[in-house]
Amino acid sequence: MLIRFSVSNFLSFNEKTEFNMLTGDVQRHKHHVYDMGKVKLLRTAAVYGANGSGKSNLLIAMNCMKSDVLRGNPDYKQFVFFKLAHQDENTGMSDDSCFEVEIGTNHGSFIYGYKFNALLGQVNEEWLTGTVRNEGDIFRRKRTSLNTFDFHVHPKYKKTKEDEIRLDIINKEITSPSDLLLTKLGIREESLSDANFVYQWFKEKLRIVDLDQPLSLAAGMHKNDELKVFAEEQMCKADVGITGLNWKVHSLEDYYGVEANEKIELIKMKFRTGKKILSDMEMDRDIVIVGDEAKQDVKQLVYIHKDKEGNDHEFEGWEESEGTNRLVELVPFFFYLLKNPRCVVLIDEIEKNIHPLLLKRWLSQFLNTKKTAGQLIFTTHAAHLLNQDYLRTDEIIFCEKDSGGATSFNRMDAFDVRPDLNIEKGYLSGRFDAIPFLDYDPNWDKYTLVDEPAE
Repeated sequence: MLIRFSVSNFLSFNEKTEFNMLTGDVQRHKHHVYDMGKVKLLRTAAVYGANGSGKSNLLIAMNCMKSDVLRGNPDYKQFVFFKLAHQDENTGMSDDSCFEVEIGTNHGSFIYGYKFNALLGQVNEEWLTGTVRNEGDIFRRKRTSLNTFDFHVHPKYKKTKEDEIRLDIINKEITSPSDLLLTKLGIREESLSDANFVYQWFKEKLRIVDLDQPLSLAAGMHKNDELKVFAEEQMCKADVGITGLNWKVHSLEDYYGVEANEKIELIKMKFRTGKKILSDMEMDRDIVIVGDEAKQDVKQLVYIHKDKEGNDHEFEGWEESEGTNRLVELVPFFFYLLKNPRCVVLIDEIEKNIHPLLLKRWLSQFLNTKKTAGQLIFTTHAAHLLNQDYLRTDEIIFCEKDSGGATSFNRMDAFDVRPDLNIEKGYLSGRFDAIPFLDYDPNWDKYTLVDEPAE
């Protein structure tokens, strides 16, 4: 579960900016809350704001942190710090960028973070703290010079001489100034178990639609019959004309074409190394390649439509509408939310290509399903969702920029909101800010043709 995330000096985030899933003093929709014992967390968060306010940057920042942890170091060549902040006139240096997350896992709650200087390409500080047992720092390291750190590890991980030797070896494996210790520890189950829990949360529990590695519906359906039933049920009931899902099987040569010899050979090579299933998301998200060293087949997901006489016809994904393909993209993520305890899914512009009634129905199902296991965070301009009969006021987050171009977040429950207030009308009229204020004349007339165009 996500408890809170903070970031500074990255994209539109200047000073430390926090986004959290903690509940406020709201009494409605108590089933929207996960009781974690010491803290209560929201099931969902809907982030509203004008274009350019920084909504998407929240997802980009969280995806950046996830990628850094899984890769083992921040990608300083692609890093974008807050450009509107003060920089040293002589060196052009800006402050460190900082990422920190507090999460709840099956093994306790943890705070993990690091400070990184993009211009120098180096991590200057990194820490992991346990919050449930008040045990303090599990580890903390702070750069004292170009090649040295002040390094501290909790005593419980240094009980024996073997423990100390193991930690010393891992510490020496950090050969680059941008290396993250959490990654070195996390991939080794025998080192710090707490570090492994946090690393696995980033790897297995955090999913960011469009930015993260996508969840292939085809691959998921091949592995999980329950997902096939769920996906077929959702797509058939969405009133998009689909009456069923099916498989169409091809050989590698028939599907890719004989001219794609290099690609086919690369696929076969992967199966010779023991692969049993392979997705090719670059080529087609609706396929999964299955087989063994001797033979491989391409299973292609096709969508069944009926004509007026009731005859079945197979449609490929590219023949379906943008809206239908968006639903296909989101189905495995909603299934993931239902089946994976403590997972977190983030979706940018959740309403994109989806009819308002269908979007509201799917979100209602998620919010009102008692055994939902995860958290859903999404950005949106869908004002029709702003209804107190539908969302708690602490689930509605407003995102806006100040006069210096820095993004901040405010929750609706911080405003004086009556239980009977039409919050959709209030939002669009500017009561909560976080909308574009368009009090100007665009004066498009001066760009139109003065005279009628010649025939």
